Amino acid sequence: MAEQDRNPAAGGGPQKFQDRWPVDIHSYHRLHRESLEDREGFWRREAERLVWEREPESVVREDLVAGELAWFGGGALRPLASSLDRHLAARGDEPALLRLADGGVESLGFRELHERVERLAAALTAAGLKAGDRVALYLPPSFEGISLMLACARAGMPYLPLATTLSAGQVRDRITDARAALLVVATGTGLDPYGPQRDTLLAGLEDLPRVAIGPEAPSGCTAFADLLASGEGAAAPDVALEAAAPLFIIYADTIAGRPRGRVFAAGGFLVQAASGYDLIFQTAERCRVLSTRSLASIAGQSFGLWAPLMAGDALVLPPRPENLPAAVLRELAAQARPDLLLSTPRVLAQPLAELEAAPLPEGRRFCRVASSGGVLSPRMVSRLGAALTGDEASVLNLWVQQAAGSPLIADFPHADLNRPGALGLPLPGVEPLVLGESGQPCRSHESGQLVFASTVPGMVQRIWEQPQRLRETYFERLPGFFHTGDGARVDQEGFIWFMGRLDDVVKIAGQSLATSELEALLSAHPRVAEAAVVGVHGEQGDSISVFLVVEGGRSSEAGGQGLEEELDEYIRQRVGDFAVPEHVFEARELPRTRTGKVVRRLLRRIATGEATEDEDLSHVANPESVRDLIDRKGD
Repeated sequence: MAEQDRNPAAGGGPQKFQDRWPVDIHSYHRLHRESLEDREGFWRREAERLVWEREPESVVREDLVAGELAWFGGGALRPLASSLDRHLAARGDEPALLRLADGGVESLGFRELHERVERLAAALTAAGLKAGDRVALYLPPSFEGISLMLACARAGMPYLPLATTLSAGQVRDRITDARAALLVVATGTGLDPYGPQRDTLLAGLEDLPRVAIGPEAPSGCTAFADLLASGEGAAAPDVALEAAAPLFIIYADTIAGRPRGRVFAAGGFLVQAASGYDLIFQTAERCRVLSTRSLASIAGQSFGLWAPLMAGDALVLPPRPENLPAAVLRELAAQARPDLLLSTPRVLAQPLAELEAAPLPEGRRFCRVASSGGVLSPRMVSRLGAALTGDEASVLNLWVQQAAGSPLIADFPHADLNRPGALGLPLPGVEPLVLGESGQPCRSHESGQLVFASTVPGMVQRIWEQPQRLRETYFERLPGFFHTGDGARVDQEGFIWFMGRLDDVVKIAGQSLATSELEALLSAHPRVAEAAVVGVHGEQGDSISVFLVVEGGRSSEAGGQGLEEELDEYIRQRVGDFAVPEHVFEARELPRTRTGKVVRRLLRRIATGEATEDEDLSHVANPESVRDLIDRKGD
């Protein structure tokens, strides 16, 4: 891209990549190879998408054995200069945020949003917070929440976006670990099950200053309107952050051990998000982006917030994250008129049957639909293309993990760069490999472990106040590589295909959950003697099935009532609503090998209904108990 095309001061931001992208596989591979041959040059050029207060002195320093990485050393920037500020002259009166409201759509223009962010940054400072203090945001999608995130970035205060599906206990542990200086929550109607969890959280954190967004402020909370008013006329801080300074912290979806707060550095994250968004979506004009991804996810932070604003695109907020009923989608399409849809397989499946029966009007279809948090099958790609875009090549799989910073592997909106069902191709500057157990490269179509041979700017930089944990989590398993925990294979054309997790993690409603942790939690319940949890992958994403051995025999035999409902509430209170299992099966015994190991592969076949009365059980030590379980599952 020519220098004048990258000039952030020209026309409210860098021009888009639409006309400079190869549309055939051979040209793409040449571009990708060149980006790796001059990796530092590539990322230095991509960094020119941002407005820098001080130009970086170096591009990258990394040690993949020690698990140490630093990008754009010596650089400093003001995050809002590359997002809101650069668009004020060219499109200050155009919408930056849109949402459904009574009787239509409410919008907030770039200039209005900028003014609100300034007032909030001033208010946070007036409330006694300073640069470096952490602000916890336990909120559904809202103008106010986004304004606060941007205000925190302006004031140099890292923020903690916290999923509303998490239990009060999980949220409290994260807030305590980060030693947050302020908590922001939402009030109002229609917020179950979030509302009860919020009230429990507030009761357990009475000494922490808190702000409430909504029609009423619970006892001890400052009303958001009062916080906003306190910034009126006050000087707003505008902190120039070092490139390595934390922009936000996203906590891992773990329910055991110390919480793991992934710290994302301002410089690297913003460069990678802006680059990937443009390279993947390739939209010629400014767009409106509807994202159902929670802002507590890295997909939500990168492509659902920062990257669109840096590109001058508007954000369309859904009423709830990870949720999109057909009626809501129709109303958003008709009134807010979004162009891009970012979601997950599970959420995209919600409105699909209704939309196939009565498609969106021709002029209100999406130009791109992108899915992360699971893999769209070829059949789902075909259905979504027919119902939402009119073109299968505009339905994209994205590979992203929380530690990655933004999607790193993707389908592209060109028929020759898109294979339905594949994760896609690595973005320029990204170096994935599929390796065998001993670290040798796998041949075409041979399954192995997906790793990265080098880091990228937006990757997690460290774990909050746990210096060694980044290395232990991502670099220790295969020294010299960033390990993803995913199984994959590469076909002869270079497309990467997902082959399942190598550990016990499943993704539910956009959040990761270790089945071993859930098993330990269930086994601690007084009515459960033993538990096994399996993740079942389906067309709509992963779901959880639980197999239980009940204390004193089956609950029906022991006269117990409502065990499944009791366990659902037990999980909901300790983990969150998203972790409630799809199915619970009671067994006399779990299937075991003769050495005592639970046969999880067989449990997964039972959960999916693939195991029949003719199942070969010669490899299990207790075939009669297993046959009984199969028979009752089929009834």
